[in-house]
Amino acid sequence: MKGTLVYSHMAKRRSSATLERRGAAKPARGGARPKVTVPSVTTANIGHLADAVVEATWLVAALAIPLYFSAVTATGFEADKGVLLRVLASVAGAAWLTGAAAGPRRHVAIRGTDLLFMAGIAMFFSLTLATLLSVDLRLSLFGSLSRGAGLVTYLACAVFFLTV
Repeated sequence: MKGTLVYSHMAKRRSSATLERRGAAKPARGGARPKVTVPSVTTANIGHLADAVVEATWLVAALAIPLYFSAVTATGFEADKGVLLRVLASVAGAAWLTGAAAGPRRHVAIRGTDLLFMAGIAMFFSLTLATLLSVDLRLSLFGSLSRGAGLVTYLACAVFFLTV
């Protein structure tokens, strides 16, 4: 049959006019398939993906942490919420570092006069100093079993402060 192409992998016959109407490339003689190009992964794509992961992570944290409650654990809900906050902050921090390592992107200029940024940094440094000078270092780092509000939890809050 003149004017038909046979694809052995699909076992269907289509005319070359049908292929041209659909925008498909006409295969060469011998039934060779047209080349398919795969989009390459670029640093810009990785940067956008990292930004999307950070955005999704803080949105999940803002929605899930206040709603989280587990009646199964005996420690109450504060320690469980702290663990969830630390896990989500680890994901956001890793995505933020991956995006920063992927290459130059949009940068937020942090001025020395930005009061909110300076207050957040001062609070974290004062918490770090209080932890280093505390009587019980383990308790200051990880918090008590019932609350879990130690420096590690405040570090998770600082990660969200810096990434968002």
